[in-house]
Amino acid sequence: VIGLDLRNNILSNTMNFGIANSFAYNVYMGTTSLGIATSNFNDYYGANTATTTSRVGWDGGSARTTLADWRAFTGQDLNSYSVAPVFTGNTDLHLVSTANHCLDGGGTPLAAVPNDYDGMARNVTAPDIGADEFALTGLSISIAETSGIAPNDGITCAGDAVTLTAAGGGTYSWSTGFNGNPLVVNPATSTTYTVTITNSGCDDVLNVMIMVNPNPMAFAVTGGGAYCAPGAGVPVGLSGSQTGVNYQLQRNAMNTGTPVAGTGAALAFGNQTIAGTYTVVATATTGGCTAAMTGSATVTANPTPAAFTVTGGGSYCAGGAGVPVGLSGSETGVNYQLQ
Repeated sequence: VIGLDLRNNILSNTMNFGIANSFAYNVYMGTTSLGIATSNFNDYYGANTATTTSRVGWDGGSARTTLADWRAFTGQDLNSYSVAPVFTGNTDLHLVSTANHCLDGGGTPLAAVPNDYDGMARNVTAPDIGADEFALTGLSISIAETSGIAPNDGITCAGDAVTLTAAGGGTYSWSTGFNGNPLVVNPATSTTYTVTITNSGCDDVLNVMIMVNPNPMAFAVTGGGAYCAPGAGVPVGLSGSQTGVNYQLQRNAMNTGTPVAGTGAALAFGNQTIAGTYTVVATATTGGCTAAMTGSATVTANPTPAAFTVTGGGSYCAGGAGVPVGLSGSETGVNYQLQ
């Protein structure tokens, strides 16, 4: 045969002849004058045994043991492979969908072969190598995160951790530069991550997008101070706010009162009469992202001095020693001013 077109084929020869120094060839040319016009996008595979050596080809005068040797002889097959095809069985030559990574999409479109041997339409841009068109399965990226409204939905808050775990490969190389699995990221904005999954020297590429919602802006907690109890207390507020964000006042890390909706301006939480440390947590109404506002306000309730009776007084003769004025009692830590 002269001018043979050899594309998209699986040439697998795993014969074991049982006789020492035997050879098994994928392609055997009787003479060097027999030419192959086109040869590419093929899979040449053979398995060595104790008695039989696998060789890709015989060129009519010498053996071409490896695919590289065969390429050097033909000047072709630059897009071909030498990997073990995994068939359903010895008599069922359908390709196993969880293997055959190199064969999946490894072919080239041929107008003369629009369908596979089952009558299934070939992929019009990247058909599979071999007679069976199949869909590779088992490749995936799973998402693990607890951020935002729902866990593991791929929608997170800025800076929160996301664990991406790829499956179905021997090695994994991520678009971040990390080689391994899983990948842990803390995206600040919506980001698409790509992983290259390699099996038997063949690559499959998967993408996953992590949607990132912004965290509320930071504003300063204002107010606080000391007051005399019982009394009106002291005000606690926030230096600014955003619309679409609710602000929860907390005392000693516990919620107090109901959330206050942001207005785009400063907020007032009213006078606070219970002593403690006041902070504010902001929660976005869309996406559920939260942020602690900066600083805190300390409220101190000082007791009002106890009441005692003013004593003394009375009449005296001018020019005399006067009369005493006093107080029926007193408290330590309190200064008393006569007026």
